[in-house]
Amino acid sequence: MKALTALLISVYTVISCPAVQPNAVVRGHAPDSAEWHREAKGFGATVLITPDLDWKQKCTAPTAALPDLERTNSVHIGGKVWAVVLLSNPLPDGAGKVDVTCDFRLVRPNGRISKHCDLRALQGRLDAPTSRFFLSEFVLTMDAEESDPLGEWVMELVIHDRNRGVEVPIVGRYTVLPKQTRR
Repeated sequence: MKALTALLISVYTVISCPAVQPNAVVRGHAPDSAEWHREAKGFGATVLITPDLDWKQKCTAPTAALPDLERTNSVHIGGKVWAVVLLSNPLPDGAGKVDVTCDFRLVRPNGRISKHCDLRALQGRLDAPTSRFFLSEFVLTMDAEESDPLGEWVMELVIHDRNRGVEVPIVGRYTVLPKQTRR
């Protein structure tokens, strides 16, 4: 994934997503304790891999639950998916600002590893209660190209709430499959 090799990080305006109950269900999955959703000392992080072209619109829609994103665990050569990172309950400092960063490690099926540290995830004043879910300031875009190795790709993220002094490790997995043939 040439675009991912250079770590195409699409930066978007900080967007709050509606609040949810701790045991909210996303397409039948309860994010209590899964590798793609974890919490530590009240701070939570979730990574959802989606083929939804309108993921940004769905995340900003006013609902009473996590965004209803279609989830996937695979992408065919020629396809595109996004890893959307949602953050919950970041701790503001005395000035009311949050400071959340991310370390990112991608392990390809051929063993090749890409690593990026201290990526900006969520910083500054928030216009909503911290109990809501917030879209990370970066969204990872994965374009499956002909030169990409087939098999499982593993995204390991460590999300740091610097004000709280806590880190939350989460993992996103997807499989790159051969190009679909039309019948």
